[in-house]
Amino acid sequence: MKTYVLGSSPQEKGQQLENLTEKILELLEYKKIAKRNISTGGHEIDLRAVKEQEIINTKKQIHLICECKAHVKPTNTTDWLKFLGKLYLEESKTQEDINACFISLYGVNGNVSGSYEDLKNKKKNIEIITGEDLFLLLSKLYNLIDLNTLKTNINKYTNNYILNISMVYYNKLYWLIEFSNDLFTVLESDGSDIQSNDNLIEMVKDFANGKFTNVIQEKEKNDIIELYEKFILLILMETNEQITKTTLTSKFIEHLKNSNIEYHQNHFQVSLKNIIIIVHL
Repeated sequence: MKTYVLGSSPQEKGQQLENLTEKILELLEYKKIAKRNISTGGHEIDLRAVKEQEIINTKKQIHLICECKAHVKPTNTTDWLKFLGKLYLEESKTQEDINACFISLYGVNGNVSGSYEDLKNKKKNIEIITGEDLFLLLSKLYNLIDLNTLKTNINKYTNNYILNISMVYYNKLYWLIEFSNDLFTVLESDGSDIQSNDNLIEMVKDFANGKFTNVIQEKEKNDIIELYEKFILLILMETNEQITKTTLTSKFIEHLKNSNIEYHQNHFQVSLKNIIIIVHL
């Protein structure tokens, strides 16, 4: 399961990932969280935080530094070595324990992966988190709707085959659902309909294939059209002679008013076209 962080520019994507990481650290009960902290050595730490750990009757502070990479390709050796250099400098300044977290949404290349595997046997304080790892962590921390329930809910609104489901973050979490017919939709993290957000949809198009469709609103529209068709058929069955469109429309609106149903002209026109019958206009 992939996690995408959105932004109108690489800089904003980086800031969004830092904001998301900050929220995760808060949920993990880290304190003194600082973003873009400039160390005494002149290097920048994306996020720095502290967590207290109780050991018998004493409290021990665990320091954490995080590097956040929202690049659209796996992180290379250069960025990895810079991160290790920052960790070395931080460790050289204190006797306290320092943990280091390297977050790379698109993972790391083979050289970095090999280096990390070698280091893990010697240093237990370094961790690489990819987009898939991030999704698992977010699922636990945010108590997200499980995938089976999400799929069941989506299938209530559309018959489109679900090709892929991803997590999207832009100020908050969303679901990105891609269908096999070159369509995609975006839902709130609880599976509900999103509020109109053209800017969000445009940024999602950088990752999603095809055209955006609001499956919930489409289902509501189709339900209304189906209901309209039943009303139109009822009027035609009650009429023993030819009927003009004007008269049909008038009777149709009257039926809707009596049933406390709102009239949508566009849906009415679609309903008329869907009924195979000759209407003299």
